[in-house]
Amino acid sequence: MSSSFGVDRVVQKHAGKTLVADLTCDSGQRLCNMWLSDPNLLGIFVAPPCGTCSRARGIPIVLPNGYRIAGPAPLRSDTYPNGLPGLRWIDRARVSSANKLYHYVTQIALRCIKRNLVVCIENPRSSLYWKTGFYKPLKRYLRFIAHQACAYGSNRPKHTALAHNHNAFNSINKSCPGESSSHFHKPWAIVAKTKRFAKTALSDEACILHWFCLCHRCQGLWLEASP
Repeated sequence: MSSSFGVDRVVQKHAGKTLVADLTCDSGQRLCNMWLSDPNLLGIFVAPPCGTCSRARGIPIVLPNGYRIAGPAPLRSDTYPNGLPGLRWIDRARVSSANKLYHYVTQIALRCIKRNLVVCIENPRSSLYWKTGFYKPLKRYLRFIAHQACAYGSNRPKHTALAHNHNAFNSINKSCPGESSSHFHKPWAIVAKTKRFAKTALSDEACILHWFCLCHRCQGLWLEASP
C-alpha cells in the first residue's frame, strides 16, 4: 500500500501521509463522500471512536502508589447506549460528536453494502457502540469475529470485535496464549512515565486495526475517525 494516505482532523503520531479533514462536519464528510463515490473503491474499514462507549468508564484507576481514584464517568449505558440523560455540557458535546460519526459510519457502510463492497467496522468487543441505534441498521448485513490484541503484537490483552461482510476477516480470531516468560501484559493503570491512563497509550503501539481504510485501485486510503 505504498500509495496509501490518512485522513484525520489532526496529524497523529506515527501516522504516514495524512490529509486533514474533520469527519464530524459537513465539509469533511463531503470530501470523504467524493472518495467513496469512486468506481474503483473496493471496500471500507472503519474504527469509530470508542471512548464515550467504553465500559471501563467508572472503574477506579489504580495509581502507581497503589491508591485508587475515580475513573472517567460513564457517558452511556445498556439502557441509554446513545447517551445518558442529564450529562454535563462538555460530556454531552463529547457524546454528540461521537454520535455524528456513528451516524456517518452507518450511512457510508450502507452505501458500500448496496454496492456489494467489503465493509468492516472495528470497536472493543464490550463497547456500547454495538448497542447504539446508529449501529442497529447494520446488524442484518454484518457478522462478528473477535480477537485479542496481544495475540497480534500489542502489550495488552484488549478484546476487539470486527463486524464485517467478508470471509477473509474470519481468520482474525487469535486469543491470548497466556502469560509466560515470552508473553506478558502491561498494566491498565496510570503509566508513570507519561501520567496517562494506560488505555490511551494504545495509540503508541502498532494498531493497524484502529484505522479506517478505503481500498482504491488495490491501494490503501487510510482515514482516522476521531471526535
